[in-house]
Amino acid sequence: MKRLALAVVALLALGGCKRQKIPDALHVFVGPTGGCAQTKPHPKVGTFACWGNVFEGGEEKAYARAFPFFDGKLRGISLGAHHACATTDDGKPFCWGDGARGQLGPTSAASRTPIAVGAAGATKPEAVAAGGSHSCVRGEEGDTLRCFGENGDGQLGLTAEKSDWDRAQVIKTVVLGEAQTCAAYTSDGGKDPYILCRGRNMPKEPLLAGHLATQLTVGADHACAILQNRSVQCWGKNDDGQLGDGTNTSSLVPVVVSGAAGAVVIAAGAHHTCALLANRTVTCWGKNDRHQLSSGTTTRSNKAEVVVGLVQVRDLAAGGDASCAILDDGLVSCWGANDHHELGDGTADEHNVPAPVKYR
Repeated sequence: MKRLALAVVALLALGGCKRQKIPDALHVFVGPTGGCAQTKPHPKVGTFACWGNVFEGGEEKAYARAFPFFDGKLRGISLGAHHACATTDDGKPFCWGDGARGQLGPTSAASRTPIAVGAAGATKPEAVAAGGSHSCVRGEEGDTLRCFGENGDGQLGLTAEKSDWDRAQVIKTVVLGEAQTCAAYTSDGGKDPYILCRGRNMPKEPLLAGHLATQLTVGADHACAILQNRSVQCWGKNDDGQLGDGTNTSSLVPVVVSGAAGAVVIAAGAHHTCALLANRTVTCWGKNDRHQLSSGTTTRSNKAEVVVGLVQVRDLAAGGDASCAILDDGLVSCWGANDHHELGDGTADEHNVPAPVKYR
């Protein structure tokens, strides 16, 4: 009996060796149902590894697997609710997954493999972003933005079949939420920079005129931006404190987040937000029923709270009710909800503290 027990232990140990932590991660991307990490070249992981419901139109992966398309030649991946998009190194945008709302562009059918996407009027499409059930393609020079898919809340930015995004200024950043689209315009042409949003719980007028947004993020009903002075301002719905201003009052006017000064990366989940600060710590605020804030409780917070135990962080991402960070050793750790294996640790258990993503 003792020999049998020892044999079982040995087998478990061997199995554990096959499930190793993702090495040498450079960037992390998180959506409502999964995540991906860009890594240094690795014999098993490749240069992109993904987990959860990201791969092939609904098949969930409990552990990270090498991304099977493009031989790793990608600039980045954008993860929507039921579809995803990526841009290749040569600037060609592709999407895959659910297409029922037209979010894949040329087809309304689901696609298990990436298909090229574009949009009428987009000048040399070179970047793509995925939202809840819509997608947007930006032109090569940042002078055009065309969106397609679900438009029940006006998130495509179409007015009388014209694009609200054509503003004779260069678009620096485009991000999509559940039913929102936000674009940050630069000061090119001598005009003030600003942010323009369309969709549910978004203001109709331009935001933060005169302030250049260095980063922009959108959740289910709110959005946030990092400005040049590294302060964070948020707007939209605030019933869970996701605006981080110390109140639970919704605001279509941007409000300053309390406790997030010195931010360098901003990432919104559905109803929570996290920021990576210049001192390489992470702070989060908003809804916490699925341990989104990694605070030791399930109590929401309308002010930024430091995530205990996360130090020397390199990168940060959030989506749905989960968040992930890349640590100084290049490993990816995630916390929060895990219904779709979006934490990539081999379980479906939500985590109150960051747990490393593994591959097999």
